[in-house]
Amino acid sequence: MPENPADFDFRHEELMPLAKLLREQYTRDKADFVDLLPDEYTDAFLTEYDRRLAAANKLVSQLVRQGQAAVIGQRLKEKGEALPALLNRLEARARRATGLTVPLKKLGLKEARAAYASNDLENLATALKDLLQNLTDNATALAAKGHTAAETTKIRQLHTALMADSAAQDATQTSNQRVTAANITVLNQLYALMRELMQDGKSLYRGTDKAKLKGYTLRQLLKRVRQQRQEQEEGESEG
Repeated sequence: MPENPADFDFRHEELMPLAKLLREQYTRDKADFVDLLPDEYTDAFLTEYDRRLAAANKLVSQLVRQGQAAVIGQRLKEKGEALPALLNRLEARARRATGLTVPLKKLGLKEARAAYASNDLENLATALKDLLQNLTDNATALAAKGHTAAETTKIRQLHTALMADSAAQDATQTSNQRVTAANITVLNQLYALMRELMQDGKSLYRGTDKAKLKGYTLRQLLKRVRQQRQEQEEGESEG
């Protein structure tokens, strides 16, 4: 846990859409804010708001990708579950095959098993690439002992899937960041300006403009953000 907690109690990834909604509200109502507090709401305010918004957006994107890395890792594990049986069957046939271009111990089975057992996805992808080349070079000899093209295809499909997901995982891990005290500070700095806007918005519109007041009420803003996210997820599932 970071030493200094977030100054807000909603999810980190909700901060950005909230901040953008609030910015839209302020841009629309800027004249009212300038009239209320001319020394506070100069052009410099929006410049600073956008600077903090960009910094927080970069950080939140990294934190979201960090969570996605775990999903990718689980998916890779699930895809590899069929591999041990395929390797066992291949070994039994290769052991009895004649005319192989490489000795059994050089076929690539040992390397693939070791990488799979240690959950070393990068080395597993490499080992399967070498194994597939040996299967191609020795297809006739292995087929004579019962190894089928369909089994080679399964290994090739697994290799392709591993390559794609491993690349995605590498990209994710490269940009990962822990939620440190420094990271929370970046988010809190943006929220400090958001909180000022919401407080001053309430001062402007409480009891005078109910519709505009909603645009500066955290509960109402969160409701809009979560509704938009739900609609987006439903649209993606239908597509």
